[in-house]
Amino acid sequence: MDKSVLGSNIQKRRKRIGKTQEQIGDLVGVSKSQISKWEHGNPVPTVSNYMKLCEALNIRPEDLLDGNIERDLIENKEKKELWRKIISGTLCIIIVILFIRFFVRASEFSIYFNGEEHSKVLLSKQQLEDGSWEIRQMIRSNNDKVWADVLIHQQESKIIDCSVLELISADGDKIEYFSTNVNPLNEFTVHICYEEDGINKFTIIIVDSVKVN
Repeated sequence: MDKSVLGSNIQKRRKRIGKTQEQIGDLVGVSKSQISKWEHGNPVPTVSNYMKLCEALNIRPEDLLDGNIERDLIENKEKKELWRKIISGTLCIIIVILFIRFFVRASEFSIYFNGEEHSKVLLSKQQLEDGSWEIRQMIRSNNDKVWADVLIHQQESKIIDCSVLELISADGDKIEYFSTNVNPLNEFTVHICYEEDGINKFTIIIVDSVKVN
């Protein structure tokens, strides 16, 4: 997603709930001018500020990113308990399906978890003196529960290195426990352990190379 699209979504959502830039800024803890800059996509908010912004706008982070600006966070919370009961009832089935997909249909598993399936925002890119690129992206995990602020060092279309600057849960908490590796497809994979409702859970974020031309 282009950062100007995210900025437009922020502005549309703010106007939909009838708030001024100053009011949203007070809730997030930034100035009115900073909200204005975010709405124009220059720059985009950090992951931690993005989570605070979504709370101020009463919208889920993934809905704001996807442009679903009519869905309210409070409404989603009221449905959360119902969905939790439905999900818990089918959890065993899901585990079996994932098990089969991983061990029997590995190719489909790879496609499902490909980085292109996950929402991402290009924050910045800069070409260095040696011709390589330094690229910063905000990416959400495959289960929409974690957001990552990553810095990619890329030579043409190959990732040389990648650093995780910040990991934030959907609840706005910083995540400290994660590991990383580069797979044969030249994708930088972040394996994350986080806590939700007192239960340790796992998810992944896959960072692939970015088109620079």
